[in-house]
Amino acid sequence: MDKAISLWKAGQLVAIPTETVYGLAADATNGEAVARIYSVKSRPQFNPLIVHVADTETATRYVEWNDAAELLAKDYWPGPLTLVLKRKQILPSPAGGGSDPLSWVGGGGWKLGQGPFSTRNPRSLAHAEELRQNQTEAEKKLWQVLSGKQMSGKKFCRQHAIGEYIVDFICVNENLIIELDGGQHASHIGYDEIRTAFLNSCGYRVLRFWNNEVLENIEGVVEHIQHVICHPPVAGYAGSAPRQRGEGFSQGLSASEEISELVSAGGDTIAIRCPAHPVAHQLLAGWGGGLAAPSANRSGRVSPTTAQHVRDEFGDTIFTIDGGACQHGIESTVVDVTGPRPVILRPGSITRSMIEYVLGPVGEAGSAIKSPGQLESHYAPSIPVRLNATSVAADEALLAFGPPLKGAARTLNLSERGDLLEAASNLFAQLRALDDAQWNAIAVMPVPHEGIGEAINDRLKRAAA
Repeated sequence: MDKAISLWKAGQLVAIPTETVYGLAADATNGEAVARIYSVKSRPQFNPLIVHVADTETATRYVEWNDAAELLAKDYWPGPLTLVLKRKQILPSPAGGGSDPLSWVGGGGWKLGQGPFSTRNPRSLAHAEELRQNQTEAEKKLWQVLSGKQMSGKKFCRQHAIGEYIVDFICVNENLIIELDGGQHASHIGYDEIRTAFLNSCGYRVLRFWNNEVLENIEGVVEHIQHVICHPPVAGYAGSAPRQRGEGFSQGLSASEEISELVSAGGDTIAIRCPAHPVAHQLLAGWGGGLAAPSANRSGRVSPTTAQHVRDEFGDTIFTIDGGACQHGIESTVVDVTGPRPVILRPGSITRSMIEYVLGPVGEAGSAIKSPGQLESHYAPSIPVRLNATSVAADEALLAFGPPLKGAARTLNLSERGDLLEAASNLFAQLRALDDAQWNAIAVMPVPHEGIGEAINDRLKRAAA
């Protein structure tokens, strides 16, 4: 445990066991460490991460706790349940004046001071015009969308100077800035965080995307921007006037305790859970804060359920704690409890009926990505996956459920006796075992949709997409 905590303090990653899958964990308040997760996994920056905590008390430091969360946590924490809640407001300390670019106005929020950022620098204006004439391919592609007012009719400008900074795109009416980052930005994370903090202090929200996300998944990028425009932050969120202590459901936290913006992909909610695995719980209790920990595999690939699966993905580059095979073998259920009715964003071992038993009927999830596991293609082997197979070819591997079909080149059975819990625990391990280029495809026999079967079929559908 001591080595893991030392690595987290140094901004490094550690693969840890949970009861669902192995997670790639980093200090959730350290933006550089969180950015390292995205880089190592090659994960899209608009796909949020889950924050793991040791208990409810720790969770309430980061999110606006509510009655629905309390009821679900009472029954299902610690366990394979993730709750999506509003991010807790930030209560910054007064800043000094003089040459400092920011000054604090008692009770009124941040304003520009007398420093170098107080006006639009003429040199910045000239440089902005130069950048407009030399856009990258990613900037050109996104500008085609933004300039056409396809974002709910909102007007965007490009290469806009704010103080000594030049932002890629800005919608002044929505106080929204969009920045595109190339691969070189991974080495400029500290500068980017200072820049973002300054822009936040001026009242702007900042969304960041990698260039390759725009070039390869413009639809997903546009959908995320539209969601942010249609769902402005709650009062008190970073970038708007902070609430005072004592207002609202809970108290605020200092900027040093804030969960990194990268964790929530610029959104105003945080996905958070308390895992039940004894090793994970011990590590989190020793750490004393939040760990961002998506599955310890490259983005879109099959999730790891053993330490060896992690080593197969990353070799010896990631320090991995071996806690044995994961009990559930499928990611946590994710429930959004920010609205009047709970919404299941990702099915899992905590089933729909279990959620409804506590809170009543659940609503339907929208298209916005508010938690992991919502991308259309996910959990995918390197060879095609064919669902609901009633026959199998000689050059196909078979993932069976119950009595297996005959004729496959290789067969693994999720559960010979048709047990859905057993099937869920075997799913990812067996998909990995059958992921071999010598087979033409993986044929998957039908799995019932009731109970945890809903989660199994969700993962299979995304694996086959």
